[in-house]
Amino acid sequence: MMMCVIKSSYPQRMKRCADVFSDSRLKEPHMLKLVCDFTQLAEKLIELCNKPIVGSGSTTTVTSLVRTLPRLLAGENFSHIMMPFQEFCKVVLP
Repeated sequence: MMMCVIKSSYPQRMKRCADVFSDSRLKEPHMLKLVCDFTQLAEKLIELCNKPIVGSGSTTTVTSLVRTLPRLLAGENFSHIMMPFQEFCKVVLP
């Protein structure tokens, strides 16, 4: 949730997000790595969303749009990040 705020076009939101990330509890090496990996992933996903799909075809691949995204996710040192899906965020009442 914080990654969309850190790249916000509103300076006040960016400052508040930076304040949260500057908390001393996030200065531990594993947390710094996790935040760094989340930031890299967010940047690649933003890049992916902004890429035009060339041609008249209705299908394409992630690799053809952003070559570095699959490599980033497959990297041995990249943190294990679970992506939220809207389907799993729905509340189901009996």
